[in-house]
Amino acid sequence: MLFAPIHPAPAPVEAYALRMPFKAAATWEMKVNMTLETGGNTVTVLSNLSYAVKQIDSQGNALIESKNTGTTISMSGDSTVDERPQTKLAWFTAAGMLLRWQAAPEKATEAALFAALAQFVAPPDAVNVGEGWSAQYTPGTNGLDSNVRVSYNLESVANNNARVRVDFKEMGENGMTATGAWTINASTGVPMKFEGSSTNFLGQVGNKATVTIQRVE
Repeated sequence: MLFAPIHPAPAPVEAYALRMPFKAAATWEMKVNMTLETGGNTVTVLSNLSYAVKQIDSQGNALIESKNTGTTISMSGDSTVDERPQTKLAWFTAAGMLLRWQAAPEKATEAALFAALAQFVAPPDAVNVGEGWSAQYTPGTNGLDSNVRVSYNLESVANNNARVRVDFKEMGENGMTATGAWTINASTGVPMKFEGSSTNFLGQVGNKATVTIQRVE
């Protein structure tokens, strides 16, 4: 009697949703550290941002209030602290894409470009390591002047931390570009940290920036 060799079944490939559902009244805080190269000067900007979900509509879109509770600007050894609260209200899809501003903020285009970079957008379906997805923004009530594409790729998962590569491109001549990576809690989908660099930052031709966004636990 002959017996066919028994091969163990391959382990299933784990897929990750990487999505943090918005919940009414949820709050969180982020610290932003930016080093800007502009006009031959190097400027460091440290900001504290707080977020609150004010409303969720029938489609799962969330109205989110963002408040800058303090900014320190340093250049050539001198520092200025701006403690004036700056509040913005905007609608985001359930995945995290900026839809529209509740009221147009000052410098709406700059605000929209920063939101598109700083707000992680979850994939439409769970993804495996090596798979990618993208967010496509078109000009309109979101404040953008040009089309923007943000591409994501799940590069690795280790110790419950998912590393997601980000490639940001504003279309058109002298559009803003950026590359970097998000660290996402692989179980909860909570964005923990972004690190990246940008050219023509926030639409300012020639400006360069390195950006770190860290969730405060």
